[in-house]
Amino acid sequence: MSIPGTARRSTVPALRLTTRQVWVLQAVADGRLEYDVLLGELAGFAVDGCPVGWTVIGLAVRGLVVFDPLRPGPPRLARRGAAVLGR
Repeated sequence: MSIPGTARRSTVPALRLTTRQVWVLQAVADGRLEYDVLLGELAGFAVDGCPVGWTVIGLAVRGLVVFDPLRPGPPRLARRGAAVLGR
């Protein structure tokens, strides 16, 4: 029951991304994410030569990008990530 004329507060927290996270999310969407062997297996991703592995992992934890468990390689954009980018 709600009181008429009052604003309802959403139970879902707002998704706030840093500039770096948006930049990496755009790179995943555009296919510019590279795998760098020298950076290691877990955090071995780079965009334009900048290591962004932990940012990619953070985006995966938030459900914005997904890894294919059967085919190793760069992650792909999830539906939620596409919604954030407006695609």
